[in-house]
Amino acid sequence: MTALFNARGRIAMIASSAKGGRAGRIGPGASASGLSGRARELTPGVWVGGGRYVYGVRSGRVSFVATATAAELRSAAKLRSDLQAAGL
Repeated sequence: MTALFNARGRIAMIASSAKGGRAGRIGPGASASGLSGRARELTPGVWVGGGRYVYGVRSGRVSFVATATAAELRSAAKLRSDLQAAGL
């Protein structure tokens, strides 16, 4: 589990790659086809759905799930940068 903080020191996103982690009933290891109709692809490999859920996809499988603030989701470039900084 990883917490990402914004410039003000507040949590902007909480992410998990653990098998038990879930965001909108979808967790790491699930087939990426389960995201169809529930989420949209924001950038290659990063899907957003359910208002504030973020899903990472690699090789057709969900690799991590996260919950993010609305401010974090406003910019695809910022979201991608923060996920890379967190090692996701």
